[in-house]
Amino acid sequence: MSAGLACLELGRHEDAVAHLEAWKRVAVEPYAAAYAQLARAYKELGQYALAIENLELALQLAEEDARAADEDPMVVMYLRNALAELRRLAAPQ
Repeated sequence: MSAGLACLELGRHEDAVAHLEAWKRVAVEPYAAAYAQLARAYKELGQYALAIENLELALQLAEEDARAADEDPMVVMYLRNALAELRRLAAPQ
């Protein structure tokens, strides 16, 4: 996952997607932050449907973690806001 995050920070969004999608295929346990970063990469590429799909997964995982008291509820709020903003961007003008 770290290679994907590094690519994302360098603005290499296509490489970030490749690394993060590969991580998803082999990950033993889903990780909300990775899905959120993948959503960010897709958003930067203008692929809003894939960005929304991954951000919805990130939110679902974060909500599950928050219910188990393993995650800060602020993360859930942040992801909800990010998802709402992404949906506004993706909406037909």
